[in-house]
Amino acid sequence: MTALLRTTSLLVLSSLLLLASACQPRQAPIGVSNTLPAPDVVTRTNTPALTDFTDEAPSISALDTATATSSENNLTAMGGFTMVSQKGVGKATAISLRHDQTKLAIATAAGAVQIFSYPDMGLDVTLQEPIPNRIRALSWSPDGNAFAFGTDSGNVIVWDATEEKVISRTPQHSDYVLGIEWTSDSQRFATFDEDAVAIWTAAGDLVQVLDDVESVTDIAWSPDGSQLVSVTYDNIATVWDITTAQIAAQYTGLEDVSMQRVMWLPAANQIAIVSSTLWLPDLSPLQLWDIQTNSIVGSWGDTKESITDIGWDTKTQSIVVFGNKIYLLEPQTLAAREQKSYTQPLNGPIQLIPQTMLATYIDVSMSEALVVNIDTGQPTVSKFTGFDEVNALAWAHSGTQLYIGGNAATIGRISTKNSDSIEYLAWAPHPVKALAAYQDERVAIVGDQGLISVIEPKTQQATAFLEDTSEWFSDVEWAPNGSMIAVTATDGQLFVWDWPALTLRYQVEAPAGFVTDVSWSADSSQLAVTGWENVVSIWNAETGEQVGQLPKFTHYGPTTVAWSPVDQLTIAVGSYGGLTIVDAFSQAALHQLRGIGDSEIITSLAWSPNGKFLAAGTDSEPLRIWETTNWELVELSEAPTQVLALHWTKDSQTLAAGTDTGQVWIFNQRP
Repeated sequence: MTALLRTTSLLVLSSLLLLASACQPRQAPIGVSNTLPAPDVVTRTNTPALTDFTDEAPSISALDTATATSSENNLTAMGGFTMVSQKGVGKATAISLRHDQTKLAIATAAGAVQIFSYPDMGLDVTLQEPIPNRIRALSWSPDGNAFAFGTDSGNVIVWDATEEKVISRTPQHSDYVLGIEWTSDSQRFATFDEDAVAIWTAAGDLVQVLDDVESVTDIAWSPDGSQLVSVTYDNIATVWDITTAQIAAQYTGLEDVSMQRVMWLPAANQIAIVSSTLWLPDLSPLQLWDIQTNSIVGSWGDTKESITDIGWDTKTQSIVVFGNKIYLLEPQTLAAREQKSYTQPLNGPIQLIPQTMLATYIDVSMSEALVVNIDTGQPTVSKFTGFDEVNALAWAHSGTQLYIGGNAATIGRISTKNSDSIEYLAWAPHPVKALAAYQDERVAIVGDQGLISVIEPKTQQATAFLEDTSEWFSDVEWAPNGSMIAVTATDGQLFVWDWPALTLRYQVEAPAGFVTDVSWSADSSQLAVTGWENVVSIWNAETGEQVGQLPKFTHYGPTTVAWSPVDQLTIAVGSYGGLTIVDAFSQAALHQLRGIGDSEIITSLAWSPNGKFLAAGTDSEPLRIWETTNWELVELSEAPTQVLALHWTKDSQTLAAGTDTGQVWIFNQRP
């Protein structure tokens, strides 16, 4: 039988079976009590069945128009939600210490710059870009009167430290602003993206653009500020005459080498270049280029030495190399004068402060901004600003505290709905993957590598009850009746523990492959599990027996699942390019919401506890909320994009949304 005939036969058979079942009383899924009253949140009229579309997703025309309602550009006239708070500045992405060591500026992934007094780290000023946008480049002028920063949208901003205000914002670059370098006299600065270098006055006026470049990785000024050198991924170093915008010197290195960092030495004719030499094991990663003879006059290191950055120490008149250790090199011979160890690798980029032994850098793995004393190898300041992304949220039962998890070894907490700041709590050396709230203010936490804890409401301490480094967990959900905790792992395992005994009830393997999400039915009797294998499986929560499996409703598999909190027969299934409301018993699509674009990926789903609203976040488009009685979109005063986490307060009045830029948005329902 051909695939078309087989599919057609299944459609006809499913329709006949559904027609027959429509004449019978509604029944609950296997293992579910049939004593609950019929819900009135979702109407079950004229609902066609959908077969298991293994090879082909159903078209919208397969659904009755009365139930497959379109939600695109269809806003409710009344009600809606108002954004009342936007918290969190995101993960630290750039750092700069003023040369007089009094102010430390830290930029973040959410487009904020925070200025702290140094070294006590009292917060003085927070600058927030109008549109949250990652900041990768930030630098104080040498005289400390201003600093400049650049965003991923190409804006270049200058902040006047004396007047404490932004004096210039220019949308100059067509791509990410990757770096900023000031002249030693603080009169000019240069910014660069991959394909252009822009020269600016200290006030932020554009002087000229050097665009005859490609794949720029770093720049540096000459000591007198009359020339600028750029190096590229394609292994070309170019010296520019700033007055004429002409090339004064150029050096092309060997093939299969990528120039990464550059520094102009006080000797005006010599430039230090750091290259990636992975494919050429005999080539030293640090080389000295003499621009007068256009030749390499010295080299240092081997491929075993991973160089992160270089700098110049005016105190010892040495080249400082940040590699596996910190090396101080004699500038003429490149002989190592001294080497120092430090407690953790400096994974740069790194700023060396003149006349000091202090260096600033961002520890990407721990999401921290640090100032390190090179002499001791110890940090003098360590500041965690926020998460790179918020991937877990949980309101405590009272709705007075919101817990926040992200890709860092800490937990954020907002003490009230209208708090102005996020408090960060120590947790464990693992990023937080999921959070789940319990009825008595307890919150369960899952770390991505083998750690499950519960925050006690009185002590606010996280007590671990499982630690298994062989497992990588993905989600945690507390049963609505509080009797069990379900946890999924990326290898397909489903764990269920009894609470408060914390005894493992069972461990089974779900047919979802890499499991991404789990959700409880309203009466805590069943679980829905989904993952990368295009499967939503249904499980008896008491026994761990698989009792059902939903069909595939889009060409690509489900990414997240959410069981209605008031109707144990209704499940929302998010996927690549689709959001489907499914009857768990008949396995029929009740609604396919058309407001989701084909290229969107549903990243988070959350029903309000009263079942009246369903919120969905995607990887690219703004947050959406549907009113479930008519499946119309609800009006939002503002809406974040790239929402990874959602959670409602118990009273269904407040929704928290976490984004991949590290922010938390809070919405209140309008009367």
